[in-house]
Amino acid sequence: MADDEAILLAIKERQAEVADALFSLQADHGVVCSLDTLTAVAATVDTPRAEYILHHFLEPKGLKAAFIEALRARGVPLAETPPTGPDVLLFSNAAFLGRAQAFRCKIEAGDPVASIGSGCLVSPHLVMTASHVVKSAPPDSERIEPVRVILSDGSSRRVVGPPVYISDCAGVDYAGAWPGDDAPFADLHDIALLRLETAEGAKFGYPELPPPVDPNGPARPRHIMVVHFPEGADIGGVTLGRTKAFRKIRARVGHNAETAAGSSGGPCFSLDCRLVGIHQGRWLDRRRFVPSERFVDAVRPLIEKDVAPPALWSLSETPAGPIVFGRDDLFEAFAEAAGPTSRARGLRLLRADDDTADAMALNFQIVQRLVQLRPGRATLVRVPLSAGDEDVLDVLSQAARAAGVDADLPLAGEGVTPGDTTPEASIRDRAIRFLSALNQAADQSQVWLYFEQDTPLSGLNLVTLEMIVEAAFSQPSIRLVLAGCESVATPGEVFDTPGMAVAAVAAGIIDVPVQAFTAADVRLCLQRAWAALGKPELSAEASNSLVEHVILQGIPPFNARFVLSRYGAVEKRLHDLIWDQAGEEEEAA
Repeated sequence: MADDEAILLAIKERQAEVADALFSLQADHGVVCSLDTLTAVAATVDTPRAEYILHHFLEPKGLKAAFIEALRARGVPLAETPPTGPDVLLFSNAAFLGRAQAFRCKIEAGDPVASIGSGCLVSPHLVMTASHVVKSAPPDSERIEPVRVILSDGSSRRVVGPPVYISDCAGVDYAGAWPGDDAPFADLHDIALLRLETAEGAKFGYPELPPPVDPNGPARPRHIMVVHFPEGADIGGVTLGRTKAFRKIRARVGHNAETAAGSSGGPCFSLDCRLVGIHQGRWLDRRRFVPSERFVDAVRPLIEKDVAPPALWSLSETPAGPIVFGRDDLFEAFAEAAGPTSRARGLRLLRADDDTADAMALNFQIVQRLVQLRPGRATLVRVPLSAGDEDVLDVLSQAARAAGVDADLPLAGEGVTPGDTTPEASIRDRAIRFLSALNQAADQSQVWLYFEQDTPLSGLNLVTLEMIVEAAFSQPSIRLVLAGCESVATPGEVFDTPGMAVAAVAAGIIDVPVQAFTAADVRLCLQRAWAALGKPELSAEASNSLVEHVILQGIPPFNARFVLSRYGAVEKRLHDLIWDQAGEEEEAA
């Protein structure tokens, strides 16, 4: 484990990563003590902020180990265990080593534990491992062992239900027999995806999936790194080796990286940190892995859906809440805009009436949670605007720097200074060059700029925001959220639904109205919560009765809709009902 001195230094110097790590560790509990809050509390007790966070917040809550791994997942180096094996000097990516140590998992199968394997987080809730790790019986058996996942901080998590995807190992894999060719491996890839009850990947990160299988893609790597728990131990967790093809076999690839019992299911990476397969075992003295092209296209839809969920019933995905209903259009719009090739450059949240301050605040929380589900892949920059701001570009620059996106705000270029041309031309030049710098600072991840205004901008402030939006449209890593910015003109298309962006040719923005909710929205939330708690599906009669006589009792609709000012009261009733059901579930367990 990293020593206290290294942790304290990280808290002092890596504020953006620290803030994100703190948020991720507490999101499951509904109430979050932010970095700003902890800084204020430290000042009131006259204790240096870093010491207060480590010794008076993280340690008493038992979060120190998880905090270290969350920082590693965000690229903060903290005493990573160096790799071992031949040609170790070929690899020097310390940030990836930290990430790999954070997202790897140990898999314990059976009750009592009968076998141990390795795996890794591949999305917020999903863990990838080898199917033979979770099935102790021969491949044709339907038996799945009870499984427990041990995370990098040493905590354990329950697997919810059967594997969401499983492809058995071949009979020759199970028997350790040498095959003559690829025939025994048809559609048998020895892979399993397990779903955890909480979004651990949002805390500890996960690797990128390789791109869709391309016959003309990169050749088999000459070297690989296996990320694993050999003998179930937390030592030697990254080992390097060379690959060597088996004669007449492409469904399995040989390697000589040092592995042991317990390594099965560990992810394998090329030296440029691409996921290339999972370690499976050995034939005699030849270790082998299953190449990712055998299974990646099959698991991709499940993983992508988890990274950008179509909806959440709770922001923490637990009864702790906050509970969310009537926001499916926001989830769908975010999922579309988050696509790397989407024509949607962001969202515009449209207020339906004046009484939506709480609703707009909830929308920010939703976007914050969705970004947080993509650690290392997306950064949220919150940019509050007011009519009195002197320079919107300066406000954006300060917000970006506070969020850890380090880009210098340029002065106007030669020939377009305020004295050489119109103020608008000078602003446009600065906006284009600053958004380009933000895009470059994103370093292949996404930067979401969340603009929110309490009163409409006017004059040059409005012009500046519109030029920032225009400049962002041409930057592939920048995404926008315009909250309460109905008067802001946007270039390109306006998509009334996320589906319109799918077939679009020109870039545009998705309009998402913040509108009143319906009884159907509440029923859908209730059904999702019941399913997440593992309870029997609610009948239509039962859900209608709960909604009508408990949750919405005494709250009158208007034209079959409920005004947003009633959202808080309904959320409280939903929360209490779901919390009671979760308590019954815990007592039954």
